[in-house]
Amino acid sequence: MAYWAYCAALMEEMARAINRTAAADHYAQVRARIGAAFSDAFVHSDGTVGNGSQTSYVLALRFDLVPAKLRESAGTHLAAGIRQRGMKLSTGFLGTPYLLDVLSDTGQPKLRSRCCCRRLSLVGLYAGQRRHDDVGALEWRPGRRRHEFLQPLRIGAVVGFMYRRLAGIAPAAPGFRRIDINPISVRGSAPCGPATSLCRPHLD
Repeated sequence: MAYWAYCAALMEEMARAINRTAAADHYAQVRARIGAAFSDAFVHSDGTVGNGSQTSYVLALRFDLVPAKLRESAGTHLAAGIRQRGMKLSTGFLGTPYLLDVLSDTGQPKLRSRCCCRRLSLVGLYAGQRRHDDVGALEWRPGRRRHEFLQPLRIGAVVGFMYRRLAGIAPAAPGFRRIDINPISVRGSAPCGPATSLCRPHLD
């Protein structure tokens, strides 16, 4: 249902881009109805979502299906669930691409950094095991372990987040004809002490 809402929103955006106003208005109404139905069925007054799975929170928050007044609470529940699992993720291929963005957008920078560093350590391990691009890495074969199949997807999720949010380079128009430059600040620790990255606009 969350992806249904997302698809309706994309259809509206595409219809407006080609000046099909009637179609755009139709898809906007569809998206609004899906959002209302989702909220009524799955979002509770304390900010819990669905069955409490990490993916339930990630998709609902990423696709704006949680009312604004409950977003912070939902983000807190998501963060608590990740910590309770010992920093292990259970988002799978549907939720993993959006996890780091959601943690950033719901006020969980420390947890985001920990998850990101955890993913980066796996990226290094995977790269050391592969000497060339392996299209077969995305192929499901009988007997293949689930984590081996998901590993390239996790790598893509981290790299995409670093490009869009840490570097702050995101498309503002199709084909990057316009670019949105808006990197986020990051605070962490290095072997010699605290480390901070901060970007400020500079105009000559």
